[in-house]
Amino acid sequence: MTVAHNDGGGLRHEGSSSATQAVQNLLSWGNSGIDLVATNAGSGGFQSTFNLVGQDPGVVNAAVGDYRLAEGSAQINAGWPSPIAGLGTIDAAGGARVIGGAVDLGAYEHFPDGLFANGFEQP
Repeated sequence: MTVAHNDGGGLRHEGSSSATQAVQNLLSWGNSGIDLVATNAGSGGFQSTFNLVGQDPGVVNAAVGDYRLAEGSAQINAGWPSPIAGLGTIDAAGGARVIGGAVDLGAYEHFPDGLFANGFEQP
């Protein structure tokens, strides 16, 4: 999941049960409020692994809403090794969720071949 540059906070995750809450493979930064708030008033816990919160992850062009990871970003293959059960194997752009050794952080999987990434290549 990618949560960036919102007028309010990033992601608020609350619970009051015995179940453990989990957030994985999250990119959250540049929001007006807190990037990640997580509470559990019940007996369950909170698990936050393989996330980057409050730091620019190195995206293509956030100014125009292009939150795909840029070539060389440390967040490529930095996520949980396989897609989270129940979320499927497709990223936000409709591509494969795993390219390389692990899931990339955020909503988009980095596609290493830049050919046609911005349209047709110019000579």
